[in-house]
Amino acid sequence: MSELPSFTEMMIELLTSPEGWEYQTRELAARIIVADARLSWWHSAVGKLSSSGSSDKDLELLDSFLEQHEMLFNSYNARKRSEISTGELTAAMRAVVKRVESLLGTLPRAPWASSE
Repeated sequence: MSELPSFTEMMIELLTSPEGWEYQTRELAARIIVADARLSWWHSAVGKLSSSGSSDKDLELLDSFLEQHEMLFNSYNARKRSEISTGELTAAMRAVVKRVESLLGTLPRAPWASSE
């Protein structure tokens, strides 16, 4: 198991820090939290019900999410160490949100979902 904080833990730390964050940064943090919740729910509720088990496609998807987590973790820690600016962190967060929301759109449908 990873010792790294989750997407949500990082973004809650960001939102509760004494540093005043701009609206866009706070909104991106909230979107990352929502994406993390959706992924966690899907994995716990749907992933366990999948009759196909873990496929190469599932592993590639997981690897893509982990890459985004690492990118966010590295950028967030660089900002905490004052190695990058707030604007650079916000740009990294924007890229992570775009990619993670795109990946969420590729998750297989829940077996009980209607075919509307």
